[in-house]
Amino acid sequence: MFTAAISSYLLGSFPTAHLLGKWLRRIDIRKVGVRNMGALNAWRVLGPFWGMVTFLVDAGKGAMAVILAETNGLGAQAAALCGMLAVAGHNWPVFARFRGGKGAATGIGVVLAMGGDVVVWVATIIGVMYLLTHNISFALGVAFFALPALYVRDGRSDAAVTMAVGILALITLKLSSSIADLRYASQGSFMLFVKYLVKGVPPEKVAERRLLSGGGDPSPDQISPSAGDSAGRAPSLG
Repeated sequence: MFTAAISSYLLGSFPTAHLLGKWLRRIDIRKVGVRNMGALNAWRVLGPFWGMVTFLVDAGKGAMAVILAETNGLGAQAAALCGMLAVAGHNWPVFARFRGGKGAATGIGVVLAMGGDVVVWVATIIGVMYLLTHNISFALGVAFFALPALYVRDGRSDAAVTMAVGILALITLKLSSSIADLRYASQGSFMLFVKYLVKGVPPEKVAERRLLSGGGDPSPDQISPSAGDSAGRAPSLG
């Protein structure tokens, strides 16, 4: 079990977007766009094709961690733990100085590998929320927030429910910067907070806050419209 746990973390630590950024454009993707080593930022900075490649590889990391645990007969609890550790590895990767993504794509891979009706429900929630808001970050956030309840409804084991709560916590821990962006952009207005939560914070507001907080001059990538968002909003989850 110890070997499986370490392997899952190391698998999750594979820095897909970081390596693609270095290879394709000789950039550190954590310093451009929304400064996140995830599929959404790769889509925005490197283009849709490489963004999709990043998503598939990152989702594969989560799925593989669960599948390897199951195929080695370690049981449902071990598979759930290995899934969480893959997400933790993506968020805090040892191969990228512990500065990773936010875990959404890897978490999706874990959910797919766990199987069951929950997969259909998660896909439906993401699809409906995206159609309503045109904000994939918000759609993913709603799906992960609902995940523990979906596993309970599906009658899954306590291990699966705990895994869902754990993945939600790991993603939430990486959202401090996005929450700060929301608070800055809304300026204390509840209605603006809700608006930007659903639609996304305008990229110029993101760049402005990070400049004021000592993040340096905003790059053109930071303030240009997102390739994955027709409204030009900066994604908050990736």
